[in-house]
Amino acid sequence: MKIDFNVELINPLTEAPFEFEMKEGQKVKKYNPTLKTVAVESLSVLMTGEEMLSGLEKFKRGQLAVKINNAKEPLEVSVEEVALIKDITGKLYPPVTMAAIWGLLESLESPNKGPTLVEGTSGK
Repeated sequence: MKIDFNVELINPLTEAPFEFEMKEGQKVKKYNPTLKTVAVESLSVLMTGEEMLSGLEKFKRGQLAVKINNAKEPLEVSVEEVALIKDITGKLYPPVTMAAIWGLLESLESPNKGPTLVEGTSGK
C-alpha cells in the first residue's frame, strides 16, 4: 500500500494540527508533526524493555526509518511495516496522539472505510 508520510497529524480533540516542541540549544522550536516525524522518531529509539532487541530487528527498524525519512512522495510499505509503525508509535506517544496516528494509518489502509471509532465516541 502507498502511504504519504508527509501528512500533518491533526488532533482529534481540537481538529487542529498538533503542535510539538523541540529544544535546539537554548531555544524551543515549535512545529506541526507529520506522520513521517512520528514514524521516524519512533523507529529510531529504543523503548524501555527493548535493550536486548536483536541486531536484526534494530537493522530493520533503522532501514524503515531511513526509507520513510527519504520519501518525498507516497511510499510503498507492506502490511507488516504498517503494523510495526503502529506498534512502535504506540509505545512512544500518548493516547490522543495515537488516535490521530492510528486513525490516519487505518484510513490509508482502507480509504473507503475511514478511521475506526471507538464505541461511544462521535469522532468530534
